[in-house]
Amino acid sequence: MPVRRFTPQDKLHVLTLLKNGASKKSIARLLQIDRRDITVWDLRYQRYGAEGLEPTFKRTISPDLKRQMIDEYQAGGISTRELCAKYNVCLSSFKNWRRQYQAESTNNLK
Repeated sequence: MPVRRFTPQDKLHVLTLLKNGASKKSIARLLQIDRRDITVWDLRYQRYGAEGLEPTFKRTISPDLKRQMIDEYQAGGISTRELCAKYNVCLSSFKNWRRQYQAESTNNLK
């Protein structure tokens, strides 16, 4: 099954439904998406406004920020989705950095 892509306008509509009282569970069921995605969109919107709903690719992340994110995740108390929302970073990118960090030294993060 192909991955459904949501435009920033779609995400804003979902957040409007949420603000108007719909539950994450009901919205997720209706749109056939993971309710955790709605949580991430909400966190990004609260932190960055409409810009936080834009795709996060095409951004260069410094090795220092990658290390900071990995350290924060390893310290516990935050999920990968919440961490990525906090820094407005793609979840799959963070997971790749974490795997790379585990396999290599910090200096080899690209």
